[in-house]
Amino acid sequence: LSFIYLLFTTQSRFLIDSVLAYGEIKWFQIILGGIKLLAIPLTWCVIKLTDSPYSGVFVITSLQFVCLFGELYFAHKYVSIDWKSFLKNCVIRCWTCFLIAYLLLYIIFSNVECSVLIEVPIAILVTISVIYFAGLDSVEKHKLGKLFRTVLKR
Repeated sequence: LSFIYLLFTTQSRFLIDSVLAYGEIKWFQIILGGIKLLAIPLTWCVIKLTDSPYSGVFVITSLQFVCLFGELYFAHKYVSIDWKSFLKNCVIRCWTCFLIAYLLLYIIFSNVECSVLIEVPIAILVTISVIYFAGLDSVEKHKLGKLFRTVLKR
């Protein structure tokens, strides 16, 4: 759940910055700040009802998911961000990479016992490979290759 929360938070950052740069933050802060403040009482209630701290993380992650769409609404309203394009090119691509990498790493590490010193480099390599092959389009791959060749020439 922590990785899912971080993914939502990372995707939200661009939207938050675009609305803040526009300057119309009153309703943005009232609505989304209010939703985020709900995390305190909701988390407390859910933990009391379930006796599980994991349920608190679930509440916070769910609220961040709701806030992502609220931020997308305000970014579309104030900055004219195409929400369909953002969902397709950012959210879906990120989630696709996340799920593929997670499943591959789960398959690899559920069948093999190894130390953390070996797991971390394997996880980094798998994640970078998934991002390159599943997360980048041909233009982005070309730009990345050009940047990589420029760095190697130095």
